[in-house]
Amino acid sequence: MLRVSSYIIFVDLDDDSVMLLHGYAGSIDIVPRSVADLLRSRESVSCSDFDSELFEGLANRRYLTKLSQEEENDYFRRMAVALHKKDMLLYASYTFVVTYDCNFRCPYCFERELVKGTHKRHAMTKEMVDKAFSAIMEIQKSKQRESKHITLFGGEPLLKENLELVEYIVAKGAEAGFTFSAITNGYDLDAFVHLLAPDSIRSLQITIDGTEDMHNQKRLHKDDVPTFKKIVDNIGMAIDKDIAITIRFNTDRNNFSQLKELKDYFDALGYTKHKKFAIDSARLENFDESLDNKDKQAFLSQKEFIKKHETLDFEYGCHDYATYGKIYRSIYKQTPLPYRSTFCYSQIGGYVFDPFFKIYPCWEVIGERDYCIGDYSGGVPVWDEHRLNYWHEDNITKRQACSTCKCALLCGGGCTAHNIRDHHCTHMLEMIAYAAKKAYNKYMNN
Repeated sequence: MLRVSSYIIFVDLDDDSVMLLHGYAGSIDIVPRSVADLLRSRESVSCSDFDSELFEGLANRRYLTKLSQEEENDYFRRMAVALHKKDMLLYASYTFVVTYDCNFRCPYCFERELVKGTHKRHAMTKEMVDKAFSAIMEIQKSKQRESKHITLFGGEPLLKENLELVEYIVAKGAEAGFTFSAITNGYDLDAFVHLLAPDSIRSLQITIDGTEDMHNQKRLHKDDVPTFKKIVDNIGMAIDKDIAITIRFNTDRNNFSQLKELKDYFDALGYTKHKKFAIDSARLENFDESLDNKDKQAFLSQKEFIKKHETLDFEYGCHDYATYGKIYRSIYKQTPLPYRSTFCYSQIGGYVFDPFFKIYPCWEVIGERDYCIGDYSGGVPVWDEHRLNYWHEDNITKRQACSTCKCALLCGGGCTAHNIRDHHCTHMLEMIAYAAKKAYNKYMNN
């Protein structure tokens, strides 16, 4: 007699079969619905419930276990802590906030108070860039794997008035073997085309929030000029430079129906033929509690967001914390699912350098001094150990709801910045079901 593991994730497929995923063993298997139904309905099973080969297989894949529930939970937590320690030793992520200024005034921006306030007048200087690189070299000494990539962020990192500064950052980084990506609105991108290359600024995330009229209502230029056509033309220039382009589509009730229309528009332009082009539909979140109920109703819940994508025949899918990619690669390569006990680099080594010599753990909290983890004005990081430890000790074991959740090692526990006050569940079970079905269908069709 063996106990049915508490960490089985069941995904009902369109045919009469069920995908089993194991929440810490990394197993993925397809079984008949009758087998899944028996596992769902029983706490324990014996060899007499299945033929011996199937029983042995379910046990080897950890769907059946000798461990009690308490022992299994303890194993899960110890595994989560071990994964966190491993990632802390290996990984780091570096971001330069080139400036807090921005040429857009998007109503949903979580940085809008920084853009409107005194922060906007500040951009990094060459001295700051030099000291940020020196700080990175110091940080690297504590890592067993070298990270040679920097993300350019803002505000808007690619403002044409900061061209000389960005050229300096890229040139200095190239000398040390760094490559770059940029999170940009794409409006001034034409001034930076000469810096786009696979060994320089090699990837861009550019936001387009619908077809032309909708986008121009949501992505507002400070001079009140339309932005859609110029951005689309700039994307074409970037594609010609053979770099990776991800279109960020911030999704709410008002523009969801335009997702397919935008994709068709890019089809007509030939952009989707570029092998490094993708569209990422991401749920727009409300960062303004002062909105009235009518405006708040425009935002989709996570469950609604997933449900809408389930009914949409959209090849690029939705923003799912890389779940689809992990499941598909595991099926295709027949390897265990890759797991993590943290949500993002902020918990293992995220370092965001801003134009005030301050270091933050992630983009979500830049400019908020209460979350500043260090200072790089001397070229060597000076850490606020209490704040640094708050972020670097955070993993799924720190929240009761996550510490035994069978989805937690795929989810990582959600965004630490969003969880500071209240834990926000990512509703990962629905996300896994969506991603698993999509991965299975692609695999079978191929």
